Amino acid sequence: VNHRLHEQAEQWAEHCRQVCAGLRVSLEVHRITVNLSSGIGPEAAARQARYGLLREKMRSDEVVVAAHHQQDQLETFLLQLLRGAGVTGLAAMPVLTDFGGGWLLRPFLDIANDTISAYAGEFDLNWIDDPSIRDTDLDRNYLRHQILPRLKSRWPAAAATAARSARLCAETSSILTAVATEDAAAALAGNRLRLLPLQELSQPRQNNLIRYTLCKLGFPYPSDRQIRTGIRELLEARGDSQPQVCWAGVQVRRYRGQIYFLANQDFKNANSTYSWDPVTELDLGSVRGSLKVEEAIGSGLARQFLESFLTVKFRGGGERIRPAGERHSRTLKNLFQEAGVVPWMRSHVPLIY
Repeated sequence: VNHRLHEQAEQWAEHCRQVCAGLRVSLEVHRITVNLSSGIGPEAAARQARYGLLREKMRSDEVVVAAHHQQDQLETFLLQLLRGAGVTGLAAMPVLTDFGGGWLLRPFLDIANDTISAYAGEFDLNWIDDPSIRDTDLDRNYLRHQILPRLKSRWPAAAATAARSARLCAETSSILTAVATEDAAAALAGNRLRLLPLQELSQPRQNNLIRYTLCKLGFPYPSDRQIRTGIRELLEARGDSQPQVCWAGVQVRRYRGQIYFLANQDFKNANSTYSWDPVTELDLGSVRGSLKVEEAIGSGLARQFLESFLTVKFRGGGERIRPAGERHSRTLKNLFQEAGVVPWMRSHVPLIY
C-alpha cells in the first residue's frame, strides 16, 4: 500500500517489486489518498486508509498477516495506558481478529524485535526503514526513542511482561463482552436500547452495555467524563423529557423509554421542495433517503396521480391530513405522535402533493 506521504514512496514500492520478483511472489501495489485533515493524526489516518483498502480487497476466508512484534505491542499498551483506556484498550493488539471477510493475523507479537533483526542480519535480508520513525513529535516515536530505552535498561523484560498484561486484559475484555451480550439480549434492538432493562443493571454493567452497543454499531467511544456525566444525565432525566448527548460522530437521544444511537448527521429542519417525476427515483439526501414508485394492490396512490409531476415538501408546522377511512382531518403532529415517529425525524418525512 503506497500512502504517498513520503518523497521516496515510489522507490519503496519498487523495492517491494524486486523482493517479490526474487521470491516469485505475486504483488499488487495500490496507491491511496490519506485524509490528513481528519483530526486523528497522520499515523492513525494512514492506518485507517490502509486498513480500509485491505478490507475492500479481501475475499472470504483470506488472511492478512501483519509484522507487529513484541515492542510494537509494548508501545501500543503504553499509549493506551496514557490515554486512560480500560481493559479493552489495554488488551492492545490481538494475535488474531476478524478483518473484512477474513482474518488479521499478527504471528510475531511474542517475538522481540532484536530477535527479528538478528534473523534478518543472519540471512542477509534487505529492508527499508521509514525515516518518519525518527520523528519524535509523533507519540509512538517519542516512546520508542526517548522512553523505552530507559525503561528497558531498568526492566529488560518490560516488553514481555507488558505483553502478558495485555493478554490478561484481553481475557477480561472477553468476559465483559460475554456479559454485555447477555444484557443486550433483553435491552438492545437495532440501534436502540430499552431504558427499563438498562436501568435495572448496575452502573458498571450499564456502562459496559453502552460501550458494547457503540462498538457493535461501529461508533467511537465517548470520553470517561461523557459517560459519567452526559450519559448519566440522559438515563436519569424525567420520563417526559427528550435529552440528548453528542460527541464526535455520534448522537445519543432518549424518547419514549428508548435510547437511540445515531450517526451525527444534520437533523435540522430544511424546507426543501422537489418537483418529482414518479417514473424516476428521487434522492432526498443521506438522512431522508429516497422515493420511488412500486406497484401495490389495495393501497398507495391511484395510478392516475402518477401520470404527471408531483411536489414533495417537508413539514413546516400546522399541516393537516385526512387519513384513509376517516371522516375528519387530523394534524400531522398528532399522527406522528400516535405512530411513535421520533421527533428528530418528523421534519424529514416527505409530504407528497
